[in-house]
Amino acid sequence: MKDPIVRTYKFKDYDQCTEFSNFVMGLAKELNHHPEIVINYSTVEVKSISHDEGEVTDRDHNLISKIDQYYSDNYSSSKSSGKSLLKDYDTSLIKIYTDGGSRGNPGPSASGFVIYDANDKIIVRAANYIGITTNNQAEYISIKNALKYASKLSAKEVHAFMDSQLVINQLNGIYKVKNQDLLPIYLSVKELEKTFNKLTFSHVPRENNKVADAMVNESLDKTSDILYT
Repeated sequence: MKDPIVRTYKFKDYDQCTEFSNFVMGLAKELNHHPEIVINYSTVEVKSISHDEGEVTDRDHNLISKIDQYYSDNYSSSKSSGKSLLKDYDTSLIKIYTDGGSRGNPGPSASGFVIYDANDKIIVRAANYIGITTNNQAEYISIKNALKYASKLSAKEVHAFMDSQLVINQLNGIYKVKNQDLLPIYLSVKELEKTFNKLTFSHVPRENNKVADAMVNESLDKTSDILYT
């Protein structure tokens, strides 16, 4: 039998663990798919595999994706328990690496990002399966999603890195955005820029952006959203 999908979710106390676990059990019953749940004082571990198939299937990806989204919406933002969840991280300055990819351009696409704290500890890795878009649209969506997540962390100084020279030069005002499909996403990113005291955009070679790139390919392979915290 192959390895299951494993997620470990962090909480501020045992009450949040049990509250979250109750949601997972209710969702599992609704989907008729039952993961293994291990509750500790401040963490909940969820393991999911389709035992009848002997491997991870779409049922597992669907279940974990819904659990990840619920966790992100209710526990990983500064409005809920975000500050407690981030007690081990220094978010005075954060670094974001983003990537977007399209298999076909246009074709099936995904965006991914990884966020590091001031001490280069990974806070979160995430990816979103977008559907049919172009590579440049996926690149823009990746930086937009990363900045939205960074705003939840109450980050004030952010340094963003990506391997798309086009997007970096447009965000830095060197190139104009002429493509009308990119303009709305570009404007969304510039609006998010106002959330931070300082935000820089820098280009990095692809070989220095492997984590975000791996998230994109994982999302494309699974055709699903992914969140690792």
